[in-house]
Amino acid sequence: MPQLLLIKEKPEVFAMAIDTDGWITRHRLRKAVRINRVYRYVYDIAEVGFSTEHFGLTKKIADMMCIGIIPKPARPPRHPQPMFEVRVRGSRAIRAICLMRPYLVKWTSEADKILRLYRRRPMIPRALVPPLRALFY
Repeated sequence: MPQLLLIKEKPEVFAMAIDTDGWITRHRLRKAVRINRVYRYVYDIAEVGFSTEHFGLTKKIADMMCIGIIPKPARPPRHPQPMFEVRVRGSRAIRAICLMRPYLVKWTSEADKILRLYRRRPMIPRALVPPLRALFY
């Protein structure tokens, strides 16, 4: 597991940033589409993200997560300003959730659910069950 030393030093600051402008969710990997139909698994992976219009604030959060920034272009109806986004997936996301869990307010239930699901490993295979009518036709 990655150490994420800056989050370990100030977990309350990171948790407040995720509570205000961030998200905690599960992300489905694209390789699930390419797996054959007989033996198929879908790989879900934990994701922690942060998005804002201010580059400086996003840069601080990106430094805490030890990852780069994704610039998003302006989209006038919803986002007239360009956005800056940071996403962390896998074991880094699990470690970040473990460190900031006591300080979360808004994402507490989602963090608990993800920590329960990914207790053993950061990427879980989950069986994809076809509908019953597809088996009979």
